[in-house]
Amino acid sequence: ITYSGSPYCSSVGSAAVTLSGSTGGTFTSTAGLTLHAITGAVNLTASTAGTYMVTYAIAAQGDCAAFQTTAPITIAPAPYASFSYAGPYCNTAGPQSPTFTGTTGGTFSAPGALALNTTTGQITPGSTTSSSTGTTFVVTYTIPASAACPQLNTAARVTVTQAPWAGTGGALSIC
Repeated sequence: ITYSGSPYCSSVGSAAVTLSGSTGGTFTSTAGLTLHAITGAVNLTASTAGTYMVTYAIAAQGDCAAFQTTAPITIAPAPYASFSYAGPYCNTAGPQSPTFTGTTGGTFSAPGALALNTTTGQITPGSTTSSSTGTTFVVTYTIPASAACPQLNTAARVTVTQAPWAGTGGALSIC
């Protein structure tokens, strides 16, 4: 038996076993792996990430001895991320960090007008160009593909507005 796609991503669905030889046996493994005992198919989304040994056993029949073989299967945890900004923010505000949960190690990106730290997701509204009615930016967090898991992209919106301004530049001469 083999699980030729191993490692698998825990978000993929299921993994089929390749069986060469006699049928009629049963598949077993340790706790954490959701395994169909007859087909050997693994429910990846219901299993806990990790490495397991799957045993395929055929009971003794007549003069034939019992037989068993094993194969490893590895399930990588699927990346997950969610983040948000508390804004809207005035363009005079200092640095603002997102509320973030999930897999770290990704990269933040946004249009060039938004002052953004690509590692932490922190924005600096005071260094951002915005319109008087506010500019909404879409910030994207990307975790590159790894092991068997596909790339993850998630996004959040943040709005930066201009501070009120009377147009005097801070100095006003009155006669």
